[in-house]
Amino acid sequence: MYNNLAANCYAIEKNLSELVKYYNKLQLYSILDKCARLSEPKVHLIADRLHQIQNDEKTFIHEVHLRYLRFLSYVPFISFIALMILFYEILRRFFVSRFNSRNTI
Repeated sequence: MYNNLAANCYAIEKNLSELVKYYNKLQLYSILDKCARLSEPKVHLIADRLHQIQNDEKTFIHEVHLRYLRFLSYVPFISFIALMILFYEILRRFFVSRFNSRNTI
């Protein structure tokens, strides 16, 4: 919408926060450079900061992904404990069966 050469600078100024939601940083810079009034460094800094804020906001899927990654850090520890319990049960059954077979003879 704003990528054409005859971009309306007033519409860009008015919808700057909306532009940040839909365009990445390079596209924002190219859109802002098309208007002579918006070529000030202050506007670029504002656009850059709004883009950073947008990137910092975490979506629900991102939160679920981070929780999944945190859970994965406990998997080796849980697996080690489960393996120790399995070895204990195998050894216990072996010795119990060995002891019962000696007592029955």
